[in-house]
Amino acid sequence: MDLQAIARGQTTYPISTVQQNRALVQSLQLSLNKMGFSAGSADGIWGSQTGAAYRSFADYYGFRADELSPKAAYFIVSSVGVQVPTPTPTPAPPRPTPTPAPPRPAPTPTPVPQAGNIFSEGLRFSLRWEGGYVNNPSDYGGETNKGVTTATYQSYRRRKGLAPQSVRNITDAEVHEIYRDMYWKPAQCELMVRPLAIVHLDTAINFGVGGATEFLQETLGIGVDGSFGPATRNALSRANTMATARRYCQARIDYRYKRVSQDSSQRVFLQGWLNRDNDLLRYISNMG
Repeated sequence: MDLQAIARGQTTYPISTVQQNRALVQSLQLSLNKMGFSAGSADGIWGSQTGAAYRSFADYYGFRADELSPKAAYFIVSSVGVQVPTPTPTPAPPRPTPTPAPPRPAPTPTPVPQAGNIFSEGLRFSLRWEGGYVNNPSDYGGETNKGVTTATYQSYRRRKGLAPQSVRNITDAEVHEIYRDMYWKPAQCELMVRPLAIVHLDTAINFGVGGATEFLQETLGIGVDGSFGPATRNALSRANTMATARRYCQARIDYRYKRVSQDSSQRVFLQGWLNRDNDLLRYISNMG
C-alpha cells in the first residue's frame, strides 16, 4: 500500500499497521516534513519524532492520530503530491549526487502563483474554472457567463442605472467590477493573507458571499451564521495562515460529497467540483 492507493480507497489503517510498512513511513516522513511537521530523517523507521509529527498533523487538521484514513491520505497527497521514498540499499554505497525528478504530470496544470495584486490573481484563478456562457438546466445557478448569474448581472446593471441585457453580453470590465465590489470587498478578502484571500474569493464566487463566510467560520471553529462580524474577525486574526487556507479547501471537498449524497441530481457535477477544489489546494500550496 502507498499514500495514493490509500487516498483512493475506503480502508482506514491503524498506525500500528502503517508503522510496519517502511516505504509508506518514508512517504509520510517526506510529506510531513514538507508540510512543516518535523518528522526527522526519512529513514522509514517510525520513531518518536515521526509519531509526534503525525500527531501534530492530525490534531492540527482534525484527523485521528491513531489511524491513517483515506481522507487524511487524500489531504496529504493533495497538499504536497506523492512523496516517493528512495530505497536505502544495504550496505549503503557512497551517496551519488541527486538528480532532480521530472515534474509530476497533472491533468490540469496549475500555474505558478504570481506576485502583484491579490484580487486580480485570485480572479484569474477563478475565471479559469468559471469559463464562458453556461445554461445547464441541472445547475441550480442557472444561466451564467464567466461565473456571473443573470440575477447578479441585472442587479449590477440596475445599480449602475443601465438597461437590463443578457448576461451573454457581459464585458470583461463589468466582470472585474462585479467580482471586486460584490464579492471581494463584501467578503472581507482584503483582511486575509494571500492564500486565504484567494481561497475565500473563489468560494464567494462559487457559493456566494454568505456561503463563503459560513465555510470560513466552520474552518475557524466558530459559530456559523454567514455574517462577517466581530467574532469572525477576531477568530481570523488568530488563524490568518496558510494552514487555515488548506483546511478551508478540505471543508469544500467534504461539502461536495455531502451535497451529492443529499441530492443525487448533482452527481454529474461532482468531478468538476473536486477538480476545482484540488487545483485550488495545489495552487496555494505552491506559494510555499
